This record gives sequence, structure tokens and C-alpha cells, in this order.
Amino acid sequence: MRIDREAFLLLTAALAGCRTPPHDAPKVGPDTRAAAPSPSPSNAPSALCDELRKANLAEAKKATGACVAEPRTTFPMVGDVTSARKDLDAAAGDGRLACREAKGANAGAWGLELHDARLSAPSMEGVPHCGWKARAELVFQAPDGARSRIDLGEMVSAGGPLTTRVALREVFDFDGDHRAEAVLEQAAVDLDGCPEPAALRVLQAAPQGIRDYPVGAHFTDVLDADGDGRPDLVDETFYLSHDRIGGMCGATPVRGAPILLHSLRDGTFSRTDGVARAFARAQCPSKPKLPHDDVPCARIWGESEASVRKDVEAAFPKPAGSFDADPRGMALEFAPVAPPFAPLSTDTPAPLAGVERRR
Repeated sequence: MRIDREAFLLLTAALAGCRTPPHDAPKVGPDTRAAAPSPSPSNAPSALCDELRKANLAEAKKATGACVAEPRTTFPMVGDVTSARKDLDAAAGDGRLACREAKGANAGAWGLELHDARLSAPSMEGVPHCGWKARAELVFQAPDGARSRIDLGEMVSAGGPLTTRVALREVFDFDGDHRAEAVLEQAAVDLDGCPEPAALRVLQAAPQGIRDYPVGAHFTDVLDADGDGRPDLVDETFYLSHDRIGGMCGATPVRGAPILLHSLRDGTFSRTDGVARAFARAQCPSKPKLPHDDVPCARIWGESEASVRKDVEAAFPKPAGSFDADPRGMALEFAPVAPPFAPLSTDTPAPLAGVERRR
């Protein structure tokens, strides 16, 4: 089990996504604005990235606003207008606003475009920082030059690392329709200093507009587990518990073994096939001697919920007070969760080459 306590707090200065739109956010139709003509389909993706970079730099230069602290603020302003403008110019031109084209196929490109850039003074942990805000749009350009776009909300910078981030983790044509999908990561840091977990979505540019791709299950990361060149997805929160002691941001998440969503050539993802089970074996190489040693791995190897509960309750006494560590409670949160595939004890798969434990 991996306890994400101090690690989350240390990431607050480095996290840079907009707050995640609802999973059922309205679909956004094709862009009605005229797309720039392309000499040929093969040049369209590169043309998009170059055009977006120029547009973002132009938007940065015309940013308006001022850094004014709230009336009741007692701390001095961190940074100034000059530094905020310099940071905005850098973000527009140095790659923080990503643009990527599909690899190995002429399947289009995805990029981020800024609008309504302005200077502001967000207060982080009570201290005003001279920074900037801008509305972000995600743009898809097909090989024929046609474009679609979707509004991602507001990006914010507090005079340094982006406190909200939008990143393109992968661009890949999962369903083989010659229109690449985008694995989009969005993350936010609460201005009071409490981070929010990054959220990932797979978006597709259908003829009707940009919409969520039907992955079929929750996921939190992306990697190529079996080395076939197709990005796979990972759910690091399938086994999720909480340390009740936590900290100033509340209970600390405790993660067990992650689960793989294996990318198949028909455009779907499998949590039950041989690759998914082999990935699980890489996370849980053998059955724990005692279930309470690693409850998620015990369940993955076929231990029943009843036997896990019996072992955990015998191994851990109930905590004496509300501020005591509660390994019993954390382990019992894992106990009801059965793996999505046949237990590894029924037919132990060969391990995947090069896959390491992610905990």
C-alpha cells in the first residue's frame, strides 16, 4: 500500500489542470470558425501547432488587468506586473501549453489555445501573488484541416508554476478512424494549499464535436504496459482506502495495487484479459503470507472477503482514540473489493517484461 500523505503536499508548488469538467459535460460541436487552409493533409497537424503558438503569444501580449490585493490582505504582494507578464509570455511560448500530433499516422493534432488573458492577484495560503488567468480551449485539427474545439475553463498562474494545469498526456488513434483521440490531464491546486488529484479523460473528435471517449472504466494514468505501441490506461484508485489521521487537507488517500485497462485494437479497453492479469502479477508477484500484509494483493490472488476480514480483525486492535493510527480501518476498506479478473491463483500468468511495481 502506498500512503500519499506528504507527497501530495509537496506537489502543491509543482502542480500545474483546470478543474475537471463533469464527466457528463455537454458535448461541444464542431468549430464554426473558418479553419486555416492547409497545403496538404500531412501538413495540417504541424500547421496547427505553429498557429496556436503564435495565437497564444499574441494573446499574452494584449493581456489586461492589474495585480491588486484584497482589502483585508495583510501580507505584501509577491511578484509584480512585469514578472507576471514575463511568466505569461513564457507559458504561451515554451511548451506549457501543449500541442501534439498523432505518432506514426496521419490522424491530426490536438493543442491548447488561450483566450481572455488578464493579470490578477490570486491569494495562495493568504498571500497575494501577482500572476495571470486565461480561458483555455482544446482544439482538434483533422488531417483535412477541419477543426473542433471545447472549452476547458480557466488556467491560473500565481507568478510561477501553473496552479492549474491542462496537459496532453497522449495523442493516439485508439479506434482507427484516422482522427486521433487525446488523453487529457487536468489538475488543480486549491489556493489554500490543498492539492486535488489530477483527473484524466480520453476525448475524441467525432463528426458531431469533441466528446468523451467510451473507455468504460475509471483510470488515473497512461502507459504502454505490453510494449505494443498502444497506450494503455491504469486505475491507481481501484483499491483505495484512507488514513483517518490525515493532515490539514483531511484524510490521506492510501492506494493498493493498480489495475490495468489494456488497449485493444478494436478501440476498447480490457481489465480482464491476459495482459491485464499479467500487469497485476507485476504489482503482486506472489500471494501475501497473511492477508493483512497486503489486502489488495491478497484479494487479487483469490483470498475471500470473509477470510480477509477475519485475519485483519485478529491482527489489528481497534484504535483507542480518534487521533490514533487505524491500520485495521484502512485494511477493511480494501476487503470488499474483488479484482475485475479471475484471481491469479486460478491460472497464474507470466509476468510482463519491463513492468515494475507502481507502489
